Amino acid sequence: MVSASIRYLEGPNLSIGESVSGPAWEDWLKKIHSALNSSKVVIALFSDRALTRPWVHFEAGGAWFSKKVSIPVCLGNLVPANLPKPYSNIQGCNLHDSSSPYYLVQSIWGVFRPSLMPPPPWFDGNEEKALRESLSQWQSSQPEG
Repeated sequence: MVSASIRYLEGPNLSIGESVSGPAWEDWLKKIHSALNSSKVVIALFSDRALTRPWVHFEAGGAWFSKKVSIPVCLGNLVPANLPKPYSNIQGCNLHDSSSPYYLVQSIWGVFRPSLMPPPPWFDGNEEKALRESLSQWQSSQPEG
Protein backbone atom coordinates (compact mmCIF):
# COMPACT_ATOMS: atom_id res chain seq x y z
CA MET A 1 0.00 0.00 0.00
CA VAL A 2 2.72 2.46 0.93
CA SER A 3 4.91 1.82 -2.11
CA ALA A 4 1.91 1.82 -4.48
CA SER A 5 0.76 5.16 -3.09
CA ILE A 6 4.23 6.64 -3.35
CA ARG A 7 4.54 5.42 -6.95
CA TYR A 8 1.26 7.21 -7.71
CA LEU A 9 2.54 10.41 -6.09
CA GLU A 10 5.94 10.31 -7.80
CA GLY A 11 6.47 12.82 -10.52
CA PRO A 12 8.36 16.04 -11.12
CA ASN A 13 7.53 17.33 -7.62
CA LEU A 14 8.47 14.24 -5.63
CA SER A 15 11.85 12.66 -5.24
CA ILE A 16 12.15 9.60 -3.05
CA GLY A 17 15.41 8.69 -1.39
CA GLU A 18 17.59 11.41 -2.83
CA SER A 19 21.11 10.76 -1.67
CA VAL A 20 23.47 13.50 -0.61
CA SER A 21 26.52 11.28 -0.91
CA GLY A 22 29.04 12.04 -3.58
CA PRO A 23 32.74 12.23 -4.27
CA ALA A 24 35.11 13.07 -1.44
CA TRP A 25 35.75 16.58 -2.76
CA GLU A 26 32.08 17.53 -3.02
CA ASP A 27 30.49 19.97 -0.55
CA TRP A 28 27.66 17.86 0.89
CA LEU A 29 26.22 20.88 2.74
CA LYS A 30 25.48 22.51 -0.62
CA LYS A 31 23.71 19.33 -1.76
CA ILE A 32 21.62 19.23 1.41
CA HIS A 33 20.81 22.93 1.06
CA SER A 34 19.76 22.45 -2.56
CA ALA A 35 17.60 19.41 -1.71
CA LEU A 36 15.92 21.28 1.15
CA ASN A 37 15.27 24.33 -1.03
CA SER A 38 13.58 22.27 -3.72
CA SER A 39 11.50 20.14 -1.35
CA LYS A 40 7.88 20.58 -0.36
CA VAL A 41 7.91 17.89 2.32
CA VAL A 42 10.78 16.74 4.51
CA ILE A 43 10.39 13.42 6.28
CA ALA A 44 12.83 13.32 9.17
CA LEU A 45 13.58 9.78 10.34
CA PHE A 46 14.46 9.73 14.03
CA SER A 47 16.02 6.88 15.98
CA ASP A 48 17.93 6.97 19.26
CA ARG A 49 21.16 7.04 17.27
CA ALA A 50 19.94 9.65 14.78
CA LEU A 51 19.15 12.03 17.64
CA THR A 52 22.86 12.10 18.49
CA ARG A 53 23.89 13.00 14.92
CA PRO A 54 24.32 16.73 14.19
CA TRP A 55 23.49 16.42 10.49
CA VAL A 56 20.01 15.07 11.34
CA HIS A 57 19.28 18.24 13.31
CA PHE A 58 20.89 20.33 10.58
CA GLU A 59 18.55 18.92 7.91
CA ALA A 60 15.40 18.69 10.04
CA GLY A 61 16.05 22.10 11.57
CA GLY A 62 16.67 23.61 8.16
CA ALA A 63 13.33 22.27 6.97
CA TRP A 64 11.57 23.55 10.08
CA PHE A 65 13.10 27.05 9.84
CA SER A 66 12.29 27.32 6.15
CA LYS A 67 8.65 26.44 6.92
CA LYS A 68 8.66 23.28 4.83
CA VAL A 69 6.08 20.64 5.64
CA SER A 70 8.08 18.57 8.12
CA ILE A 71 7.00 15.14 9.28
CA PRO A 72 8.97 13.53 12.09
CA VAL A 73 8.90 9.74 11.74
CA CYS A 74 10.11 7.71 14.69
CA LEU A 75 11.88 4.38 14.52
CA GLY A 76 12.62 1.98 17.33
CA ASN A 77 11.10 2.86 20.68
CA LEU A 78 10.78 6.58 20.03
CA VAL A 79 7.44 8.36 19.88
CA PRO A 80 6.90 11.82 18.37
CA ALA A 81 5.71 13.38 21.64
CA ASN A 82 9.04 12.51 23.31
CA LEU A 83 11.27 14.02 20.62
CA PRO A 84 13.24 17.15 21.52
CA LYS A 85 11.72 20.54 20.65
CA PRO A 86 10.75 21.69 18.06
CA TYR A 87 10.11 18.20 16.61
CA SER A 88 7.77 17.17 19.43
CA ASN A 89 5.48 20.09 18.54
CA ILE A 90 4.96 18.69 15.05
CA GLN A 91 2.43 15.95 14.41
CA GLY A 92 4.47 12.89 13.51
CA CYS A 93 4.22 9.15 13.51
CA ASN A 94 6.09 6.06 14.59
CA LEU A 95 6.41 3.32 12.01
CA HIS A 96 6.05 0.57 14.59
CA ASP A 97 2.40 1.59 15.10
CA SER A 98 0.11 -0.35 12.75
CA SER A 99 -1.82 2.71 11.52
CA SER A 100 1.17 5.02 11.02
CA PRO A 101 2.32 3.94 7.54
CA TYR A 102 -1.10 4.82 6.12
CA TYR A 103 -1.21 8.03 8.18
CA LEU A 104 2.15 9.00 6.68
CA VAL A 105 0.88 8.32 3.15
CA GLN A 106 -2.26 10.38 3.84
CA SER A 107 -0.16 13.27 5.13
CA ILE A 108 2.15 13.31 2.10
CA TRP A 109 -0.82 12.82 -0.21
CA GLY A 110 -2.48 15.91 1.23
CA VAL A 111 0.49 18.06 0.21
CA PHE A 112 0.93 16.76 -3.34
CA ARG A 113 -2.62 15.79 -4.28
CA PRO A 114 -4.88 17.90 -2.03
CA SER A 115 -7.86 17.70 -4.39
CA LEU A 116 -7.81 13.90 -4.48
CA MET A 117 -8.73 11.46 -1.77
CA PRO A 118 -5.85 9.16 -0.81
CA PRO A 119 -6.20 5.54 -1.76
CA PRO A 120 -8.02 3.38 0.78
CA PRO A 121 -5.88 1.47 3.24
CA TRP A 122 -5.93 -1.94 1.63
CA PHE A 123 -3.98 -4.52 3.51
CA ASP A 124 -2.89 -7.52 1.52
CA GLY A 125 -0.26 -7.90 4.19
CA ASN A 126 2.80 -8.20 1.93
CA GLU A 127 3.97 -4.59 2.04
CA GLU A 128 3.10 -4.16 5.70
CA LYS A 129 4.92 -7.41 6.51
CA ALA A 130 7.96 -6.27 4.51
CA LEU A 131 7.96 -2.92 6.31
CA ARG A 132 7.71 -4.58 9.72
CA GLU A 133 10.49 -7.07 8.87
CA SER A 134 12.75 -4.25 7.69
CA LEU A 135 12.09 -2.23 10.84
CA SER A 136 12.69 -5.28 13.01
CA GLN A 137 15.99 -6.04 11.26
CA TRP A 138 17.03 -2.40 11.56
CA GLN A 139 16.14 -2.31 15.26
CA SER A 140 18.06 -5.50 16.03
CA SER A 141 21.13 -4.07 14.28
CA GLN A 142 21.20 -0.95 16.48
CA PRO A 143 23.65 -0.80 19.38
CA GLU A 144 22.06 -1.01 22.82
CA GLY A 145 21.96 2.15 24.81
